Amino acid sequence: MAALISDGPTIIDVEKSKDPKGNALRAANLMAQTIALDNMLNYIPCNGGLYHRVGQIVTEPGTTIRARNEGVVATKEERVQHDEGFCDFHQWGKVDAGIAQDMASIDGERAKRVKSGFAAIARKKEYTAFYGSKAASAGKEFDGLGVRFSSVGQQVIDAGGAANLASLWIFRASPETIYWIYPENGTKGMRHRAWPIQVEGSQAGVTGAQMACYKDEMWQECGIAVEDPRCVVRVSNINTAHFTDLTSTQATTSFSSTLHKIMVAHDRLPNDVSGRDFGVCNRTVYSGLRRLAMEKSMAAIGWGEASTVLGKREAIMVDGIPIFVSDALTNAETQLT
Repeated sequence: MAALISDGPTIIDVEKSKDPKGNALRAANLMAQTIALDNMLNYIPCNGGLYHRVGQIVTEPGTTIRARNEGVVATKEERVQHDEGFCDFHQWGKVDAGIAQDMASIDGERAKRVKSGFAAIARKKEYTAFYGSKAASAGKEFDGLGVRFSSVGQQVIDAGGAANLASLWIFRASPETIYWIYPENGTKGMRHRAWPIQVEGSQAGVTGAQMACYKDEMWQECGIAVEDPRCVVRVSNINTAHFTDLTSTQATTSFSSTLHKIMVAHDRLPNDVSGRDFGVCNRTVYSGLRRLAMEKSMAAIGWGEASTVLGKREAIMVDGIPIFVSDALTNAETQLT
C-alpha cells in the first residue's frame, strides 16, 4: 500500500472536508492562537532598501558652569547606529489537480487553505518577534525582543521567580520607538500568489515523478526595529505556578506581585517620548492578573465589581495600560539575572 503524502491534501482529506450530504463541512481551527503585536505596532518601510538603519544618541554634550573671563571646552553628543533586518515568512500549499476536481469548489478550497496559511504565518511572526535569534538560526531570523532584553537592569525587571517562568512586556509604540519594518519597495502585509496548474517534477521525493497540481504561495517579509529601547520594558521571571493559589510572589499581600511590577515597569517608560502604551502577556499571566486584582479588591467593593476591576476580560487595564494576550509567549523561559 502506498504511503500517504504529507505535503498536500489526499482523497482522505477531501472526504474529511465534506458533511454527510457531500457539502463543504465547517471546521474549527483548534490550532488558532491569539496574537497581539501585529495590530499594535506600526509598519515602516526600510530606509536602506533591504535593511533599516537606526540612530541613537548615547551621550549628551557636556555642560560647564562658566565664570566670567573663563573659557569652556567644546563638547559634542555621541551617536551610534545599527542596522535592523527582516526575515521571509514563507509557505506553500499544493493540491493534486485530480483531487481538486473532486472538491465542491476548487477556488473555495484553496481560499480556506490560504486563510489557514496566513494564520500560521502570523503565529510564526509573533513568536519570532519575542524569541527569534539571528545567531541560532544561521541568520535566517531577526533578533527577537527576548535576545535584546535578556539581562535584569533598567529595562528588564525581575519578578522573583525561579521556575515556570514567563514574561510580561510593556511598550510605548510609535513610528519613532518600536515598529515593524519591511523592504523599502515591498509590501507591508501578507501576500498570496495563486498559481495555475503546475507540474510537480519530483512528487513525494521521487525523482522524475510527475504530477499536475495547483499551488498557492503565501509570504510576508518583515522584522522588528527597536529605535528607542527605553520604550520597551520586560517584566521577567514571573513564576506562573504561583498564580494557581495566589501564593509567594503572587500573594495578594506581596509587593512583588505582577500587578506591582507592571506599575514599576510603566514608570520606566520615558517622559519625553509619546506613543501608544500597552502590555502583552500569555494567557496564564493574564488570568492571574484578573484573579489577583479581584482578590485585592473584593473586600472593599464586592465580587461583582471586583471581578471586572481591571476592565472587561477582552482587554484588562492596569495602571491605565491595556494588557493583551499573546499565545506566542511561553511559561518555560530561562531565568534572567
